[in-house]
Amino acid sequence: MTDTLGSYKLDFYTRLDGFPEKLDEAGELPLRITWESPSHATFTENVNLPLQGRSTLFSRQVFQPYRNRMRPQEPGVWKLTVAVSYSDGRDVLRGLGLVVTQSFD
Repeated sequence: MTDTLGSYKLDFYTRLDGFPEKLDEAGELPLRITWESPSHATFTENVNLPLQGRSTLFSRQVFQPYRNRMRPQEPGVWKLTVAVSYSDGRDVLRGLGLVVTQSFD
């Protein structure tokens, strides 16, 4: 996010694979998100990402909004670190992605 004149929309996406009862147990994905500004200031927050989405018998695709109309406070390259704390033994998570869309409003 290098443009301070525009705003950004950020969405997470993931896929879950497993037997239907395992997919039903997957309610939320706890994330620890840390932002680092170009001047190296940091901000950390905890977010619970809902794991509802389009499902087939053994798979679920999840696309969830994270931030809308976000404007960086300073120009330059921002760093985003996401830690997934999914320690309850479920092995259905197949990855985590971030979609960043820039708009000028």
